[in-house]
Amino acid sequence: MQNYEQTILSQFANSPTILSLIESFNDAVDPRANIDAFYENVWNIETASGYGLDVWGRVVGVSRVLQVSSGAWLGFEEAGDGAVDTPFNVAPFYNGTATTGNYALTDDAFRTLILAKAAANITNGSIPSINQILMILFGSSGACWCTDGQNMTMTYTFEFQLSPVQFAIVAQSGVLPRPAGVQVTIIQIGLVNDGGVVTLGAGIVGWPTSPSGLSAGALYSNGGVVCVAGTTTPNPAAPPVYLATTSASVLLALGGANLPISLSGLANGQLWNNGGVLSVA
Repeated sequence: MQNYEQTILSQFANSPTILSLIESFNDAVDPRANIDAFYENVWNIETASGYGLDVWGRVVGVSRVLQVSSGAWLGFEEAGDGAVDTPFNVAPFYNGTATTGNYALTDDAFRTLILAKAAANITNGSIPSINQILMILFGSSGACWCTDGQNMTMTYTFEFQLSPVQFAIVAQSGVLPRPAGVQVTIIQIGLVNDGGVVTLGAGIVGWPTSPSGLSAGALYSNGGVVCVAGTTTPNPAAPPVYLATTSASVLLALGGANLPISLSGLANGQLWNNGGVLSVA
């Protein structure tokens, strides 16, 4: 209750016992703290967490838990790829089906997925609206877009390599609209870590193919291998650049002038200039 003092009869207004009893009762039944907590933790999507986001997920029709393909196998084709090759007694033989594991999204990631699904629920299915949903989900990772093949096909193109969780969002969550009877193709044209050397994925265009005419530190493609033109003197205070969080277009614009020229002290996945060849630590 608010302003409960105004409801007390004048002859009891100065009674410490009655006032103490009423104040204690008011504190015990006051619902404001619970209402504020409900609004912050459940009702307001911007601040909701835990159970509150799970409720929102059920409302819009999306789950926090995704089935993420995982696992490494003992085989031959992946030999030499340090990311997946494993020896005997470490990984099983590939049996033709990928293993999957339940992955629960964090609150922030799940909130983004909920907002994207809410947008998908009211979308008109047009290419611009689908592209807007893509930017909500993956805009911080790089360029991505949807195209209509005009023949009952549509393509989702990502100018970066999707993580297993991101791929599960695209393929399983149901957030991205797909009209009935339309075949969907997912294309990733990001940068590739080829044994520690950065190469351009299939479909990436617009890169210079020769250092001729380029300023020192500019990047170009030498048969698909990303190279740095000229001699550079990097700024030690420049922020590190990581392969996993950099798209091809962003990397081209950023250039390699401030990339480290020594592997010493670099973090895993950080890009560096290895004698003119862009490499991954």
